[in-house]
Amino acid sequence: MRRSLFATLLATSALVAPSLASAEGPLEPLGIRAGAFLVYPRVNTSLAYDTNVYAEPDNENSDVLLIVRPEVDVQSQWSRHSLSASAFAEGGFYRDETAANWLDFGLGLAGVVDISSAQALRIDVSAARLHEDAGDPDAVGSSDVTKYLALTGNIAYRYQFNRFFVQPSVGASRSDFEDVPGFNNDDRDHNLYQLALRGGVAVSPAIRVFGEGFWRRSDYDQTPDDAGVDRESKTYGVRVGTELEFSRLLTGDAAIGVARNKPDDSALDDTTGFNAVVGLTWTPTPLTTVDLNALADMQETTVTFKGETASTRFRKQIGVNVTHAVRQNVSVSGRAFYIRDDFQGTDRSDDVYGLGLGVNYTVNRWLVLGASWDFQKRNSDDDTAEYTRHRVLATVTLRR
Repeated sequence: MRRSLFATLLATSALVAPSLASAEGPLEPLGIRAGAFLVYPRVNTSLAYDTNVYAEPDNENSDVLLIVRPEVDVQSQWSRHSLSASAFAEGGFYRDETAANWLDFGLGLAGVVDISSAQALRIDVSAARLHEDAGDPDAVGSSDVTKYLALTGNIAYRYQFNRFFVQPSVGASRSDFEDVPGFNNDDRDHNLYQLALRGGVAVSPAIRVFGEGFWRRSDYDQTPDDAGVDRESKTYGVRVGTELEFSRLLTGDAAIGVARNKPDDSALDDTTGFNAVVGLTWTPTPLTTVDLNALADMQETTVTFKGETASTRFRKQIGVNVTHAVRQNVSVSGRAFYIRDDFQGTDRSDDVYGLGLGVNYTVNRWLVLGASWDFQKRNSDDDTAEYTRHRVLATVTLRR
């Protein structure tokens, strides 16, 4: 029961989930042992071609760029409890469109305290300085990249008694946007707070069904903003779902329900809609892995359209990624996604489509060569927000 509870809490409440390699095969990195920890460093270097750097509908600017991303993951090797950490930096450097260059960095920490066979506590924290992609609907109309600070924290406690379990959790996040020439982003700085309570029952060793209620509150630094709009709101909802743990065949969880967003400003529309979170991994054969992710949620936005202010962005998305090992050291992958954004209180809706293909050739434990192609297209009621974009990358990964 302890291993099941431990694994379940890891799978269902993580905000920070470093992807750590394991030395299960002759081509997997061994890592560096540091006491009771294994350290996995790596550096990804990519040469890419971007057909639409600023995600524009017309007069597209294409350019080549160099992306360098050093990373390190650390994983404890204790028999009880768990502690993992990750850190990264990423620089993107265009040859001509240097205003779009970026430099991101961040770190994350995730720990599970295995209190007893019936109790476990997970704590996740992360801090990162990131950049806003030009294709984001909230991105301001500037060629300069918008940088922002993202802080997150989450605590989840799981208590299991007989076949039943209960899991309360609390989380908070901070988004702080830097100004760009000609645009004041202080109106976008905000905090999010969330409470959730999940309770359920194990109907078999591999299947647990649950019900969950959640509440979320957004607090903006400037209320009202420069346009006189109070963007603060609260969202609450309920959902039912299942946690799956069929060994390595099928793992993850899926939930669906209903949620309501209520802005503090009476001039903004309330929104009620279905809410869903799906994250499943299916391994039909030892050579093939299928990841399915879906989401329906109300998110923060500062979009205005034709003089109307959106109260929230109601996002529905689904994505699938398939990876298949053609040979022991060669794998191919394909991915596709669809996103629907409805900006409540306005006449604007966006449809975003994406496709991707990739191949990796593992030369040895320390060297991986890769190539990939990604495509994105957005159709929108706002003609100025539409774009089509391709990006082709060749990547060299050095790892230990």
